[in-house]
Amino acid sequence: MKKLLITGVVVVGLVAVFGGTDAWYHVKSAFDSIRNEVEDSVAIDTRLDQAEDMIQDLGPEMGAWERKVVEEEVRMDELGKTIEGIDRDLTELEVRLRANADRLRTETVSYSIAGRNYSRSALAHRVNLDCEELKRKRALVETKRRLLAACIRSHSAAEKKLATVKSERGSLRILVEQLRAEFRENEALAATSQPIDVDDSKLAEVKRILQRCNHRLKVERKLLERQGTYTGTHQTAVDASEVIDEVDRYLGRADSAAAESLAPVIGSN
Repeated sequence: MKKLLITGVVVVGLVAVFGGTDAWYHVKSAFDSIRNEVEDSVAIDTRLDQAEDMIQDLGPEMGAWERKVVEEEVRMDELGKTIEGIDRDLTELEVRLRANADRLRTETVSYSIAGRNYSRSALAHRVNLDCEELKRKRALVETKRRLLAACIRSHSAAEKKLATVKSERGSLRILVEQLRAEFRENEALAATSQPIDVDDSKLAEVKRILQRCNHRLKVERKLLERQGTYTGTHQTAVDASEVIDEVDRYLGRADSAAAESLAPVIGSN
């Protein structure tokens, strides 16, 4: 596989150098072909294990998006509180500015406000400062509102991305399990479709051994049966009186024969 990859890279490089700009299409096709061959040379179960590891590696990415969602929520909360505070300040400032502006419309040497006296010039200066402060805070609150809108959009995008990653991760896990099950089915199908190669000589040897064992068992059985007959293990019922009579008759015949052999022969000298 390594040699194939090196050869492919060399060929692609030569085509790119000598083939001109039109050769880049062929270079890409050749590279894709080499890459596919290299990938196809790896076992399927190895690729599935690699895919599972890559899916597992999506965990930190999901954690990053979850953190992004939480960070945007915190920023939205902070910006919301800041905007509420500025809005309160603006309301008070507008009320004070309108009241002092109305006082300036009255031609008077001095003005009494909240127990303090202001000259016309001092009141005009204060009205001018409040007006500038109003402009500044209005600009500030508009900026904060734009930031809040951006945070809301970012938060929404982060939530969608997180949901997409979670969904795709779950789908990929299911897909890997389906492919692994299909791979196992293909393995089982390949195993059943392959011809069964059995060594007949081994089968014959096994049969011969079994036949020999059967023969020996039969011989041993016959020997045991015969030994049982000789040793009286298989006794036949016999009448004792008949046995005695038979012995007497046999012994009687034997005694008679012995007596005849001892008697003198008539006519002998």
